[in-house]
Amino acid sequence: MAEHGRRVLPTVLARKAVEVLHASPTALPLREGWVNPASDSDKLRSELAGLGYPGFAHVRGRVRHNPAEVLLTALNQSELDTRVVEGLPWLAFTYADLDWDWAVQNAKLRDLQNRLGFVTTLASRLGTSQSSSESTDEPRSRRLKEYAAVLDRSRWRKKTRCATIH
Repeated sequence: MAEHGRRVLPTVLARKAVEVLHASPTALPLREGWVNPASDSDKLRSELAGLGYPGFAHVRGRVRHNPAEVLLTALNQSELDTRVVEGLPWLAFTYADLDWDWAVQNAKLRDLQNRLGFVTTLASRLGTSQSSSESTDEPRSRRLKEYAAVLDRSRWRKKTRCATIH
């Protein structure tokens, strides 16, 4: 029933399936009605390490979550460790196949579209600056540029709205 979409796959089973099948963490289920939990830099470092970020290869106790949730959780923090911030473009670029529609929708709900747009733009530039694997990085860069443009339109509306208020 789960294979045919008639039953929701329990989170525990979904995590196990991703692990056993060596699937991308983007296959991990996204929480409905995602409310950003308060998170600290240590937890975010652990989550980035769990997703393979080389800057935190030394971190123990790695946790794997869906990259879209990790990204938005980080962007929603009022204070964030600089090294975590440095890992966010890598996260967006490495997992360019994440559920961008979910990410953009939740970013807009929490007024994070400027932050997400900035990270997405940096991530798309990562692909164009690396010349070693241009053919494999081109689809990622294209997808990131597409969503950066979507987020840029939101930013433009926000700027226009703020200008008319003042």
